[in-house]
Amino acid sequence: MVSLHSNSAGNKSNLLLIKGAPDFLLSKCTTYLSYETVRVCELDKDALDRLAKLQEKSSLNAEHVVMLCERSYILIGSPSASGFEEEVLENALSELTIIGLVGMFDPPRPETLETVAACRRASIRFFMMTGGFGLTGTAIARQVDIFTTDHDAGTYNTVVRQGKKGL
Repeated sequence: MVSLHSNSAGNKSNLLLIKGAPDFLLSKCTTYLSYETVRVCELDKDALDRLAKLQEKSSLNAEHVVMLCERSYILIGSPSASGFEEEVLENALSELTIIGLVGMFDPPRPETLETVAACRRASIRFFMMTGGFGLTGTAIARQVDIFTTDHDAGTYNTVVRQGKKGL
């Protein structure tokens, strides 16, 4: 999600606010706002490692992680002109500053455990597909007993490879 906010001071620079999946946004970021120093710092290897650990910790707690970013942006065209969305996608989603990570917990529905147990009694095999971060999906699957072992989750490609071996 992207939102553009005009500067009330009258200059041409606008504030662009972005939220989305860290996997998508991180490659477009060059700096981050340090909570320790309250300054914008270069996104170096140490910062990337700390962000990855934070995302992993949140994901292992079954939290969906959203990255919040910002940047100053001067419009080339008008927001009302055709092609505005393309302009933002091509030019504005770069040199972003990370201003935060948010972990959101969306608990499974209460009846999910009972449904999974009933399906298992009927010898139904489970496959879970998610468009989200894999560790979050794994944690949720463990909460509702879809995953009953400590093995790491496979990916779609893993399942396809295993299926081809079985042919």
